[in-house]
Amino acid sequence: MYIAKRTVPPPTLNTLPSELRRIIVAHLAPSGPNHVRYAPGSKVHLKNANLAHSCLREWVPEYMFQEMCLTHVVVGISSHLELFALDPSNTELMKHVKVIHVKVPPAIRWEVHTDDPFDSLSDITDQRLAKSMKVVGFDKLAPGIVEYFLNYHKALVEPFTSNNRWYALKSASRDMWYQTFRRFPNLEHISVGICKRNEHPSPTYTNTFVSQYGKDVIMNEEPMFVEDCTTNLAWASSSSLLRFPETVKSLHLHMANLDNLNTFATVNRLLNTCYGDPMVPTVRPHLAQITKLVLDIQGAEGVHGRASWPRNTGSAGAVRYWKKVLTCMKNLTHLDIRQIAASNDVTFTDNEQTDLKSSILQWLLPDWTHLEGLRHLALRYFKIDRDSISKILSSEMSQLTSLCLSEISLTWDEEDGYTNWGPQHLDHLQGQTWITTCQWLSTNLNLENIEIVRPLSNINTGNSYIMHPKVFDQVRAIPNVTLDTSGSLRRVVGFAPRETMPKDPVPPLEDSYILELPAVPQNDLASVVQ
Repeated sequence: MYIAKRTVPPPTLNTLPSELRRIIVAHLAPSGPNHVRYAPGSKVHLKNANLAHSCLREWVPEYMFQEMCLTHVVVGISSHLELFALDPSNTELMKHVKVIHVKVPPAIRWEVHTDDPFDSLSDITDQRLAKSMKVVGFDKLAPGIVEYFLNYHKALVEPFTSNNRWYALKSASRDMWYQTFRRFPNLEHISVGICKRNEHPSPTYTNTFVSQYGKDVIMNEEPMFVEDCTTNLAWASSSSLLRFPETVKSLHLHMANLDNLNTFATVNRLLNTCYGDPMVPTVRPHLAQITKLVLDIQGAEGVHGRASWPRNTGSAGAVRYWKKVLTCMKNLTHLDIRQIAASNDVTFTDNEQTDLKSSILQWLLPDWTHLEGLRHLALRYFKIDRDSISKILSSEMSQLTSLCLSEISLTWDEEDGYTNWGPQHLDHLQGQTWITTCQWLSTNLNLENIEIVRPLSNINTGNSYIMHPKVFDQVRAIPNVTLDTSGSLRRVVGFAPRETMPKDPVPPLEDSYILELPAVPQNDLASVVQ
């Protein structure tokens, strides 16, 4: 007798177990770097899932509201997050909010690349737009073009060059942010970032103009206006430190390391209101509850001015403030410090009072005995003198269990103009100095794990070279050391030389800044130099 086979219907979303549907929803949540994760429209997939599949609505709220943005761009206008928190119908949703990403505007450095004579800032805007459109002779412009130029300046230039705007935004942030933070009972993490010019929310005129002409409208500038986020990220970070709920345990903030020592400069007068406040942060006991901190050091590389400089400008002012902050974080277990180097376009001087061969880490990191609970330390993207590692990472770090050095470039310091390159310099550029460094770390620090990620080497803070593959096994043989050469480099400048020194291992400073290649997986780079 023939028995027909039973056909099992394929599974559908409705028939999947609830936990599998949760995994699907989690996959739809925004991910990646902050500028992608918190961009407008990043949650469109979650919204579509919520509309199209009723069976996913069980989990969509958790991931839809887990990470929220507090956009602080205009004084007197409530952000979307404030309105969300005040709406009684959202009471059940507020428990899902665990992360708040504060977004502030960038500033425009209008003086950069401004060579033609002008009478007002609007003239500079006109010149750049006209150059992009190949327009010659402003007296012959059609009325529609003139109106477009005026509206462009009003929407995308003027708001980002107004010094009064920055003072007003900072003043409003002090109490308003805390009032918003405390409304979310499960808030765990606060971070600070930038709201791009073409991503401003309604009802700003910037948003109206961009909505009319599209996000790519800012590409109509020639040359494009240079944006500088350093100062605004710094005061926003300071405002975030003032007060936050006791549920917050993790922060991602920014420090300004400016090469401008002029006390009367706008950037320094603005920073003085936070770095010069004697009540911050020593009387803020809530800092002791923080267990994880990511600190991005924004600005020109090196140290600016003297460590004994008494004013709140240069590296000294920022370092004094942040040393107090770190000292107050007595329960800190994870500390991640990253160098976000500025391009030459946003520096203020020609390094007259800058020491490019010194690392701000030697000034910043406090007496390690104050951080008794620190277990994990990560340093990323710094150029550090090969002899300074022992000063930055002292033997007093007995409590530390793991150390990560990611894309650290070890510097061999020679006299300016030195040309007598020998085998020892070649060994250094190939990565041999990393062997000595890792041996010192393994011997002098009682660490369970030393992670070296994409190590680099340079001479006199010039071009950085990736480690030669022949050194890999020697580094990996050192006790407690793991070497990771995978992933993408933030900046690739040179391959490790194989047999001879480069003709010019220390190029002019501006070349080392301009030559920024696309991120390339280091696995591929290693195969090239073998």
